[in-house]
Amino acid sequence: MESYGFSVEKADWQWDGKNPALLWMYTMPEISKQYFHWGPKKTDRKEHINSFKKKWKGVKIKSKRYYVERTRKFTLPEKYLKSLLSKEFKNFKIKKVV
Repeated sequence: MESYGFSVEKADWQWDGKNPALLWMYTMPEISKQYFHWGPKKTDRKEHINSFKKKWKGVKIKSKRYYVERTRKFTLPEKYLKSLLSKEFKNFKIKKVV
């Protein structure tokens, strides 16, 4: 969740050994659609800078660092989690989002 941009304030899990385990977390309700993907510093080696510019379109500089503005597919934690679980953990189910 955090690597995608959601801030997880608290998380834990419970399991009684019989029933399915319960994983829960408190996270922000939504994140912005746009975000910065940071690249090398202006002072880094030219090959790193050129590689970043070659890989990404619309490269800009802010605070002496290269970056591109990207768009997230998911802004709601439950939608991101459902997508992640459907690909990685097919036996997991989301019971409730509050």
